[in-house]
Amino acid sequence: FWVARMIMCGYEYRREPCFKNVYFTGIVRDKQGRKMSKQLGNSPDALTLIDQYGADGVRMGMLLSSAAGNDLLFDESLCEQGRNFNNKIW
Repeated sequence: FWVARMIMCGYEYRREPCFKNVYFTGIVRDKQGRKMSKQLGNSPDALTLIDQYGADGVRMGMLLSSAAGNDLLFDESLCEQGRNFNNKIW
């Protein structure tokens, strides 16, 4: 809904659209396909993952595991794969 509001505000206040393109990303889900949530206890601590696999390893693992715009089924092994891949290229 925020996209429609931003477009309407752009036309109301500036008489032009605020942007030409909108890119929607997927969300990160757990292995069972549930939305990651602190309340469910299925979201890992990002700082722990970064300490264990490195920030680049976490980024690369998530980047390579899902096509743009699709939801990502998160598994900690993705971070390990990302770290191993990064170690090979530098």
